[in-house]
Amino acid sequence: MAFFKKDPPPPPPKTFIDAGASLKGTLKSRHEIVLAGAVSGEVSSEGRIHIEAGGRADGRLRCRDFRCDGRADGTLEASGLAHFTPSSAWQGNLTAARLRVEPGAALRGSLKEGPAR
Repeated sequence: MAFFKKDPPPPPPKTFIDAGASLKGTLKSRHEIVLAGAVSGEVSSEGRIHIEAGGRADGRLRCRDFRCDGRADGTLEASGLAHFTPSSAWQGNLTAARLRVEPGAALRGSLKEGPAR
């Protein structure tokens, strides 16, 4: 009897906006969105949105989980965890089921912890 080793499943797809790139308008994905560049408008993901250090988002963000290492202004609705690291800067309205703010993170605006609508 022969045994066959199965390859591990591929990682889930991501939508990536590279550093130096900019997008104006609407960006929607069922998977994770990683922003290393600049986005202005509406960004929505059924998974996670991650703004990398040096990345910037202006507008409305909707997702399950959110991680900010960069800068963002606008409205965030996260049905899961919103995580702000020491290099992050957020200004605007924030709604999240769970919130994690590390020392050094800069948040300014309104905060509602609880389920996002």
